[in-house]
Amino acid sequence: MSAELAESPAPLRAEGVKIRLGQSEIVRGASFALTPGRVLGVLGPSGAGKTTLFRGLTGELPLSSGRVWLGATDVSRAPLWARAREGLGYVPQTPSVLGGRPGGQKKKEGGQIEGG
Repeated sequence: MSAELAESPAPLRAEGVKIRLGQSEIVRGASFALTPGRVLGVLGPSGAGKTTLFRGLTGELPLSSGRVWLGATDVSRAPLWARAREGLGYVPQTPSVLGGRPGGQKKKEGGQIEGG
């Protein structure tokens, strides 16, 4: 890694991020820093708060406390559109339009569509 990259702030950093939904604290103090050239994984069982964390980082949900930085800029209170404009986005996992079928087996009510 070059000295310039080593001295620059992490592209995305979170410190002590907490997110509440109603009376429940879903994310309880998440902290991390992305490092150029490395991969960061967020692992946990269903319902652990992974999606809630991503929604908070992008501004879709408000943080109860903590900070989020893009580079050297604190975006903790910035709205979703402002974070997106700076390059921070989130593409959620959604069901496929194919309904779990392989590409060539798309179905249409009342008949079969040949796909491929």
